[in-house]
Amino acid sequence: MTTTPISIPALFALALKAARSEGGLDDAVAAYERGSYLEAESMLLVAGHAGHPNAQELLGFLYSIGPDLCSFTAARSWFERAARAGRPAAQYMHVAFTRRGTLEVRAAIMACFNPMAGSADDLHQRSAADLARSTAPAED
Repeated sequence: MTTTPISIPALFALALKAARSEGGLDDAVAAYERGSYLEAESMLLVAGHAGHPNAQELLGFLYSIGPDLCSFTAARSWFERAARAGRPAAQYMHVAFTRRGTLEVRAAIMACFNPMAGSADDLHQRSAADLARSTAPAED
C-alpha cells in the first residue's frame, strides 16, 4: 500500500502562522522559537486546557517533534482535540495517527527532522523492531 508522505514541516509552519495571525499565543511562539521549550509548553498547556484550538494544535506538534518533549501519546491527544475544533493541520495529523499508526507517523517525523536517520520506511521498520524488543518478555 502506498501512502502520501506527511509534510510535517509544512503543517507545522501552517500551525505557527495561524497562531501568530490569530494572536494570544505570541509569548508561547516566541519561547518556542528561542528554544525555551518547557516555557512554551507551560504557556500552551494553559491555553490548550482552556480550549484554545491553536494552542492544542501547537501542543500536538510540540510533543511530536520535540525536541525535548517527545510524547506521541500526548501529541495524538492534542491533535484530536484541535482537529475537533477544526484546525486543518491537526485534522491531517489526527487522521495520519489514526490510519497509519503511531510507528509510521513517528518514522515520518524522524525522517523530516533528522535526514541522516534514513528513509521513513527504514525508520518505520526500526521503530517496529524497537517496540517488539521493548515489549518482549525478559529472558532469565
